[in-house]
Amino acid sequence: MLEFLKDLDFTGGEIKVYEAILKIGESTIGPISKRSGITPSKTYPILEKLLKKGLIGKITMDKTLYFTPNKPERILTYLDEKRNIIEEKKKEVIKELPKLQNLSRTFNNDARILTGIGGVNTFYEEHNRIILKGNKIFKVFSFEEEWKNQKIRDYIIKQDIIRKKLGIEVRVIASKKTKKYMAKEDYKNINIRFTEQNIPVGTIISATQIALFLWKEEPIIFVIDSKDLGEYYEKFFDNMWKQAKK
Repeated sequence: MLEFLKDLDFTGGEIKVYEAILKIGESTIGPISKRSGITPSKTYPILEKLLKKGLIGKITMDKTLYFTPNKPERILTYLDEKRNIIEEKKKEVIKELPKLQNLSRTFNNDARILTGIGGVNTFYEEHNRIILKGNKIFKVFSFEEEWKNQKIRDYIIKQDIIRKKLGIEVRVIASKKTKKYMAKEDYKNINIRFTEQNIPVGTIISATQIALFLWKEEPIIFVIDSKDLGEYYEKFFDNMWKQAKK
């Protein structure tokens, strides 16, 4: 019921404990632990985190500690507070950005490896807002069997929706055999064409950068910043795009 809280940086344990205390009401740690399915030793630290977020309160009666849920509307206040913190951090980063840019020029990092969802999110944020700036076309050779994985499919669809909101056209070239794993609703926010030719699966392309995307247990992206490679792969993609079929 509260899975949406994952997008607000709540852990699975926090969600379970918060949902338990909402259902129980004022309670000691024992019933909360039992209802959430989390051991008492792990429940208490989670309750402390929820206290810091202002979602619950605590009171001592007859030398016994009780926890009680605050009004659910507190989540909105928590979001406002978090947004204010982010805005302040953003101001700090903007202020220090020239120093960081000068520092980065002292290195010649043509290749990077980004791992995990955090690394993937970082890549897409950079690619969408910086690499594609002025050229609003996202070009990618699709995954193949990864489309069987609902988790991966949901993540990709979510990113496509974000790009649509940013006004970025999404062009995907996929192997024809991938079509059996994909439903029409999977690519309603993108332009997709299919080919029987072999393609460099999971490759994201722009004029200045290519990225090789692997997603087995955890996602990994190999990013190569190269104008020469980027232009070569972009020409290759554009030629295949003309030949591929909807």
